[in-house]
Amino acid sequence: MLKACVLLSAVFAVAISAPQTGNSKAQAGSCNPASCVLPNCRCMSTDIPNNLAASQTPQIVLLTFDDAVTAQNFDFYQRAFFGRRNPDGCEIQATYYVSHEYTDYSKVQQLHARGHEIALHSITHEPYTSYWDNLDEEGFLAEFGGERELIAKFANIPENDIQGIRIPLLQMAGDRSFQAIQRTGMKYDSSWPTQRFMDPPAWPYTLDYLSGQECPIGACPTSSFPGIWVQPMVNWLDTSGYVCSMVDSCIFVPTGTNEILEFMKSNFLRHYNSNKAPFGFYVHAAWFLRNPNNFEAYLQFLDYLQSLNDVYIVSVQRALEWVQNPKPLNQLSSVWSSCPATYTSTCVPRACGLQNNAGEMRYMTQCTNSCPARCDLYVSLESKITPKYLASVDTSIFELVLLTFDDAINDQNFNYYKKAFFDRTNPDGCTVQATFFVSHEYTNYSMLHEMHAHGQEIAIHSLTHNPSPNYWDNLDVEGYISEFDDNKKMTAYFANVPEEDIQGVRIPLIQLAGNTSFAAMQSMGLKYDCTWATMQYMDPPLWPYTLDYRSTQDCIIGTCPSASFPGLWVQPMVMWYDNNRQPCSMVDVCADVLGLSSTCGKPTTTKEILDFMKMNFHRHYDNNRAPFGFYVHATWFDTNPNNYEAYLLLLDYLGSLSDVYIVSIQRALEWVQNPKPLNKLSSVWTSCPTIYEPTCNVNSCALNKNGETRYLMHCRTNMIRSYVLFVAVFGLVAGAPKTENLRAELAQACDASACVLPNCKCMSTDIPGGLDASQIPQLVVLTYDDAVTAANYEYYQEALFDRTNPDGCAAQATFFVSHEYTDYTKIHNLHAHGQEIALHSITHEPYTPYWNDLDVDGYVAEFGGERELVAYFADIPKDDIQGLRIPLLQLAGNKSFEAMQTIGLKYDCSWPTQTYSDPPLWPYTLDYKSEQDCPIGACPSISLPGIWVQPMVMWKDNAGSTCSMVDACVNIPTATDEILDFMKSNFHRHYDSNRAPFGFYIHAAWFLTNHNHYDAYLLFLDYLGSLSDVYIVSIQRALEWVQNPKPISQLSSVWSSCPTTYQSTCNANTCTLNKNGETRYMTHCRSRCPSVYPWLNNPLGA
Repeated sequence: MLKACVLLSAVFAVAISAPQTGNSKAQAGSCNPASCVLPNCRCMSTDIPNNLAASQTPQIVLLTFDDAVTAQNFDFYQRAFFGRRNPDGCEIQATYYVSHEYTDYSKVQQLHARGHEIALHSITHEPYTSYWDNLDEEGFLAEFGGERELIAKFANIPENDIQGIRIPLLQMAGDRSFQAIQRTGMKYDSSWPTQRFMDPPAWPYTLDYLSGQECPIGACPTSSFPGIWVQPMVNWLDTSGYVCSMVDSCIFVPTGTNEILEFMKSNFLRHYNSNKAPFGFYVHAAWFLRNPNNFEAYLQFLDYLQSLNDVYIVSVQRALEWVQNPKPLNQLSSVWSSCPATYTSTCVPRACGLQNNAGEMRYMTQCTNSCPARCDLYVSLESKITPKYLASVDTSIFELVLLTFDDAINDQNFNYYKKAFFDRTNPDGCTVQATFFVSHEYTNYSMLHEMHAHGQEIAIHSLTHNPSPNYWDNLDVEGYISEFDDNKKMTAYFANVPEEDIQGVRIPLIQLAGNTSFAAMQSMGLKYDCTWATMQYMDPPLWPYTLDYRSTQDCIIGTCPSASFPGLWVQPMVMWYDNNRQPCSMVDVCADVLGLSSTCGKPTTTKEILDFMKMNFHRHYDNNRAPFGFYVHATWFDTNPNNYEAYLLLLDYLGSLSDVYIVSIQRALEWVQNPKPLNKLSSVWTSCPTIYEPTCNVNSCALNKNGETRYLMHCRTNMIRSYVLFVAVFGLVAGAPKTENLRAELAQACDASACVLPNCKCMSTDIPGGLDASQIPQLVVLTYDDAVTAANYEYYQEALFDRTNPDGCAAQATFFVSHEYTDYTKIHNLHAHGQEIALHSITHEPYTPYWNDLDVDGYVAEFGGERELVAYFADIPKDDIQGLRIPLLQLAGNKSFEAMQTIGLKYDCSWPTQTYSDPPLWPYTLDYKSEQDCPIGACPSISLPGIWVQPMVMWKDNAGSTCSMVDACVNIPTATDEILDFMKSNFHRHYDSNRAPFGFYIHAAWFLTNHNHYDAYLLFLDYLGSLSDVYIVSIQRALEWVQNPKPISQLSSVWSSCPTTYQSTCNANTCTLNKNGETRYMTHCRSRCPSVYPWLNNPLGA
């Protein structure tokens, strides 16, 4: 019986009496396979142990769960595992990484009695990465060695059965955790994710030698730890291709049971169809509570695994036994000579009511005869390992709060700012302030002037706000000066504010670029940067500092500066935690607030969002009181009205605290430079921020930017003649006009008398052939971008294959297919069902500068090569492939259109229009000059006879904002009926107007983000099918009507037959190929595999 805390300390003697190792560890060298041999040593590798063939190797599956074992999640475990067996007749196993708080130790014993593995996840489970990053060896020993003894005692299981650990938050800490593992005599760690070694996946290995595995979270170990095993956490891929270490941290996950099951299978098959390295399904049981379909799919996934006679679901310890003694499937009994030990649980549960040293009650159910003393386990441990920064807050200082907003100021967000700030004051009676990082385009400079007049800070966010990280990463010093200095001059001039008041910078996309941006700032005489996010210095949070000396701050996005920049300040962007404990730099990118992770528990009500805000605020306020940053884009307020309501309530709450000051970054830095206690603030800020009566007389100019109209609202009396002239005045490098390829004649204004159908059409919103809207069919164009896979093919099949148009012909869609990950047998099947196949490039490079800078030959390689590739591997006629869509909808002037002419393609559908959306624009040819706006990239300028444009007429979301692709619309409802109404409202802008083709442009991944999207989509197609004058056709078929426009009564003279359909003749062949060291599985219709992975300049893989 534990009589007192002193006796309890003895339970954790491991933390006191174990021998000290200090820094005496030998540094690990490169692994020598000749001396590192099984069973006790293995080099880090993706090779199957003992070079067994994959066909001879069992596929080991590791199911693990983190955190407390409770009555609630025990029910999940019981239902999922008890009674299931592996092919050898033994019960399947899982591994439980158990944290102490809230755990029911009687349930831990029951799991152990059924043969499951119990492992360690710490006593405290501190939720801050900095805690684990800074914990010393003794701290790790107390956390894990102490927990090992704790579990053994209170669950009444043998201590030697507990052999593995997982660090909370997967936060590696160099050698220290491994030193603790070694000192306690444990066997392995499973805290170490890998993205680099996913394809093929990494096998377990020992740390006798230096590991080659990357360390995405924290520092890698560098010392030699003989006999300590690593079970690598091979990352999963979500449905959008993003990596995730824990399944419940995957962002883009479907919500329907079948789709979730396919998501699980696709990750499993990356192991099973490769080198059969152990497949880890790492999860928190809370994931099952978010969506009941998660657990249902999990059970079906276990059924699927059990249908495979070479799959064994075992504990991590049992998996390592096989790795140490690898034998083929027919010799497994020589590895596992018996099933995992099971027994009848002998635990008589005893519930104890205890207090931790914070005075909070904890109810602990355990298997000993008596309860611990009232002061309990927490006291003895916390006295050893609580970080110094959790000491009481120094109340002589106050909390500075920094509210910042990025991007343009205009009538969409100005009222938010006005309502939030103009009537609020700090405890000293001065107005509260925010800092506005302003980009040029779409900014109303008269509103900027008014913000400045009310004491708000204006800072720099660049001239162009280029959306590509590569742009900012590769920009040189002169480029940054052009972006920042011209932005500063423009703001000062047009908003009529003093140039010297503009002192700070935030780079778009918070993309650091080493020394270059800081060198530009120093050259311009600016004071501070607020671009630099930190995850490492969140707890306690980081204070502002200068760059006179080298910074040790982590650089999450881009490269750290390495040079000295005397006097240049950094206001660190200390990250927030979302409700899933994931860090986020900007509040509006917190996944579990926006709902991107399909989680339950995300804050949606005003109170929940307010609590989320307060929780992050108190990490500063109750700690070292480093400035608390609320960094956001005002568009976040549009996504959910509760966001703004909660924001106002947070400001009310902050205003109720007498030691909280909401100030600009400049004013915060004044205090940091001259820090004084609360009672001496007047010696820092001798006066309030300057406020004055606005003097701006608003002047509105309509200007031309690369063929697009821009309305510039500013405070100058003189009119600016053109955007380009203004660029020249200020020497704006970023806006300088580019020289086009002038090998063809510049296009002239369209001559309607010479440009006549069927082969020429002027750009217009007029109905072709002079027909009346009531006489013509409403053409609907459904398109999908990116790879066609088994997962999205099911959506297409259900949505399209059984639908017909009023003429009895099959409804059609157009698939803009990219190469990578495409299943070409599915392409063949779509084509056989009369669907149109079009081009979306081979590489699908995700960066706009790539497509902007690509020359004509590059476009020919991307699209001409893809046409050859698709035709060959999907076994469809090349001539049936006539259209393209450029990734990211990035126009590049004439180049892509010249490539189309070279290849012999007919049409482009990459060109969005906002200007011509009401009434919408009809398709047209590029024989003559187009007047269409070019929101993304440069317009073509030369004559391109016979090339058609199917304009992407933008949709409007529920807030009136425009979007080219439906899945890019921000403000859309979530309920099925409301989504359906949103779709109908956009459709009727065409149907009730000039009936220009209505485009529903989408990526199928949108259906996975909310199952209501797909339900609404099907209902929308049903609605269209109820209208006798609506035809759902491919873009090619739509253009046939435009070339030969006839009323509905004469449609048979346009379309003399239905789209061709035929019986699929494709025999699927799956090939394992190598692409730059990565494995690719390519399924196609040819009997032979290509020699190499098809790619640019070798589309057939010869």
